[in-house]
Amino acid sequence: MKAGWIVATLVALSATAAAVPPSALLKLEGVGPYYTLELPLAWQVQAGTADLRGLQLRNALGEPLPYAWADAAPAQQSVATGSVPVFKLPAPKPLKKKDGTDTPDDMPRGWVLDLRGVKGSVMEVALALPDSANGVWPVAVEASDDLTQWRAVRREVQLVALQQQGQRLDSTVLELGGVRAAYLRLRSLGNGPVPALTGAEVTTATIDWPQPALQWSEPIAPTGCDAQHCDYALPAVALEAVELLPHDANTVARVGWLVRGEVVPRQHGRHHRLGRHLHALRDKTPAPLPVAEPGWQPLAEGSVWWLRLPTGESRSPAQHLDGAVYTQLRLQVAGGVAQFGAQPPQLRIGVRARTLVMLARGAAPYRTAWVEPSTAAPAMTLAELMPARRGGDALPADRAVLQAGVAAMASPVLKAASVPAAEPTPSRAWLWGALVAGVALMAAMAWSLLKGQGKGAEKEAG
Repeated sequence: MKAGWIVATLVALSATAAAVPPSALLKLEGVGPYYTLELPLAWQVQAGTADLRGLQLRNALGEPLPYAWADAAPAQQSVATGSVPVFKLPAPKPLKKKDGTDTPDDMPRGWVLDLRGVKGSVMEVALALPDSANGVWPVAVEASDDLTQWRAVRREVQLVALQQQGQRLDSTVLELGGVRAAYLRLRSLGNGPVPALTGAEVTTATIDWPQPALQWSEPIAPTGCDAQHCDYALPAVALEAVELLPHDANTVARVGWLVRGEVVPRQHGRHHRLGRHLHALRDKTPAPLPVAEPGWQPLAEGSVWWLRLPTGESRSPAQHLDGAVYTQLRLQVAGGVAQFGAQPPQLRIGVRARTLVMLARGAAPYRTAWVEPSTAAPAMTLAELMPARRGGDALPADRAVLQAGVAAMASPVLKAASVPAAEPTPSRAWLWGALVAGVALMAAMAWSLLKGQGKGAEKEAG
């Protein structure tokens, strides 16, 4: 019984060692204490999990170090101010004279601002009233995209322009909080007219979300093809984009992408829209794609090409996806895989660069380590890790770099669809040494135990 337990322990130790994700030493560049660490694609693939929840950073004493993910690029906001055209809003009906005839009422009952030339969201409007204006005018602020349907922005706001003994008190700036519209109407809520405007300036804000920088794999060959489709095995990474690589130039084909199995949703950042197809060379009646087999779900479709033209080469752009984890991808081809020629196409995958900020504490060397994801402490937010950092500040310029032995390793999945398991890296030599020593010790214990049991059996037989 004891011998069987020892053998089972040896097997478990071997399996655990083989399943340990990569561990690597970190080289710190700069004075710190905050360092930015970018994890290369090959390292993410070796980790085997998309969310990397089991990742820890440790110092020389093995103490865990705090860190925060910083994958999403901060939004960049630009503010601009400019004048817009102003149109007088006439009275709803003309005035009546004593003799019963109509008198045109030229005094405005409000204004319409033309915002069609404005980019971004309107944060505020500054109205310029004539110097002679003196009074308080309540107005309602409304927005429209077609001058027909209006929606309320502010139900009532007071415009103030008061003069007394050479002093002037103005309140003519309207805070709107980010309105997007083609037109803005300021409608008087009083019985009398409002003064004519001499001008209006709007302050707008534009927010730009930078597209994430992608790391691209080596070409991946299909695991198998038939007349209608090719299948590709992908690593467990958040797939942001895929690029198809025809083997022969002057190739155009209509394709569809399918996925199978449980789809793990993205773990970070914003969603792209799957409705963005490949730039298509389409006609009005495109060739139909093959019917999907049971278990496969459509992901995207479009056209891919590689053309050598007199003006130069033209290649179809990459297909941007939503950052979910797809481990099985199928390429369907209208008209069959033969549309690509004698050789099936390879593909490359684009993965968002995973970046974190760590706080160095204690003595070097520092290293990455792994624990069971279910027991791992959650990573901090950047605001928690860097309480003195202001929103919009750049990430720390000081860098933490994975040692070359691990940072440069090639993932087997990136070179081909199926290859033997990777050799242990130098950074894991200590683990394999400890495993060999443990195996030798337990083997000796097992041999001693079995020898003792054999002698006991001989004595009983005698």
